[in-house]
Amino acid sequence: MDKDAITEFLLENGLSDVDIVKEGENYVTMSFFYDFDKDEIDAARSYATEEGDYDESSIEWYSEFFLPYLTDIATDNVSDILGDLADEFSCEFDMKQESLDASGYDSMKFYVALSDEELDTDSQDYF
Repeated sequence: MDKDAITEFLLENGLSDVDIVKEGENYVTMSFFYDFDKDEIDAARSYATEEGDYDESSIEWYSEFFLPYLTDIATDNVSDILGDLADEFSCEFDMKQESLDASGYDSMKFYVALSDEELDTDSQDYF
């Protein structure tokens, strides 16, 4: 598996701070960030304001509407990128992400385990 080419692919697809965090006999685990652009944050803010009956500074506004909206955007976009990566490099992947919180939502951290072989997606050994 060409880790340098995979890193370059992830960077070219708009992900940032790509690092190798763990390597096994038949897999590599990488971390990276999905950086939200202004339009995505504005869309999440509009959604949370329109759909929720909470003040924008409330915990509920963040936890029930704003942060879940951003999480969905990031997860969908990263899943698409990793699907393209799997096709291009003929590999399998399993993905995990860290939770967003109200103190820092400009980016979201992800981990991906990649392998030329089938991954046991129930295993936490990769992460």
